[in-house]
Amino acid sequence: MASPGYIILSPAFRLLRIIMQGIVILLAIVACATANEFVCKYNKHGTSYKGVVAFTKSGHNCQRWDSQTPHAHDFAWPRLFPEDDVSEAENYCRNPDHYVKTEGPWCFTTNPDVEWEYCDIAYCSEPTCKTHIRGMAYTGELSVTTSGRTCQRWDSQFPHTHKQTDPADYPDASIGDAANYCRNPKDREDGPWCLTTDPEVKWEYCDVPVCPPPSTENGADIICKLTGTGQTYRGTLNTTKDGLECQRWDSQYPHVHTRDNDVMFPDNTVSEAENYCRNPDDEPFGVWCYTTDPNVRWNYCDVPDCSGK
Repeated sequence: MASPGYIILSPAFRLLRIIMQGIVILLAIVACATANEFVCKYNKHGTSYKGVVAFTKSGHNCQRWDSQTPHAHDFAWPRLFPEDDVSEAENYCRNPDHYVKTEGPWCFTTNPDVEWEYCDIAYCSEPTCKTHIRGMAYTGELSVTTSGRTCQRWDSQFPHTHKQTDPADYPDASIGDAANYCRNPKDREDGPWCLTTDPEVKWEYCDVPVCPPPSTENGADIICKLTGTGQTYRGTLNTTKDGLECQRWDSQYPHVHTRDNDVMFPDNTVSEAENYCRNPDDEPFGVWCYTTDPNVRWNYCDVPDCSGK
């Protein structure tokens, strides 16, 4: 006979309870993984950031982007955000005004006396290679230039004085942590560089390799974009969002352009990029192309995120 106050559970009920507990744990894991997608920024501007930080560096809560209270604003266009709709951006830190607010994601605050502030969003790590030609997020430990010269420490002013002293320009926790590793604090077009310890040569580029493009299980080039800007996208989509056919990158007709350098593309050459949607200039809202319509110079392409979002 069972002791008073206790209930004997049948084996079937106990099994059901174990299964239900497992489902709860699984859902929690999935939720955690989803919340951690896009939790860092791939470049200084952070235009592709899709994380859920909703407070500023000083701790103010963020105002919703689809709200005009307490601060009225003009950032109500979906194309300014990495989400499909402004309401999906909720009150998360974003950078819809990257041409002016160059230090990264920010938000309007719910404090009527503080209009807006930057948020503290970390760089994504590129440990041994760079995912984009500029390599703004490269955190590897290469410390020699292409000619073999040793790099000067970033927190040193000898033998060369310099102005690269803002920690926000580095993907490291501090300038001291950047040591004398190749970095790109000035966002130079050809990627990571460093000051040298040679008094006669102030700076040179470093030979940081571009990360090989990820592939799908069948070996084909990726068909989605790993980041909001899609710098590594190598798919074969060749029409814009509005259905216009793309112009070849190695062609100057009907639109003359300067995006014709091999190093701007994830392909081996400009000609291999053909007329596929690409992002050779790190356009903040994703891959794009010039069109074959003389009246429409360019437009974005509708390439999905690899995350499924």
